[in-house]
Amino acid sequence: MPQKYPPGGPIGMSGAIGPCKGRLDGLFAAIQSEFDFLLKENSLFRKQHEEMAQNSTSEMASMQKIIAEMELLLFKLHKGFESLLTCVVLKKTLPDAKKN
Repeated sequence: MPQKYPPGGPIGMSGAIGPCKGRLDGLFAAIQSEFDFLLKENSLFRKQHEEMAQNSTSEMASMQKIIAEMELLLFKLHKGFESLLTCVVLKKTLPDAKKN
């Protein structure tokens, strides 16, 4: 009496996957869909990260310019106070020097 095998052939033979092929195709399609989605998300994330890095670079340059301007103003202010202090000291000492 001939032995009956499941559709696609006996277990362990290349045709054994036959009855599961539809389910495997669906599984592979779902995996491929998820992979495509993750790839797209990764691409968007990378693009956003690059934009943020560029914005940070321009913001950093702007901040460095502002800091340089502030340092220059502080230097001028310091020199102005030195001049003012010199005038005050000279006014205090000159009248005393004339009296002697």
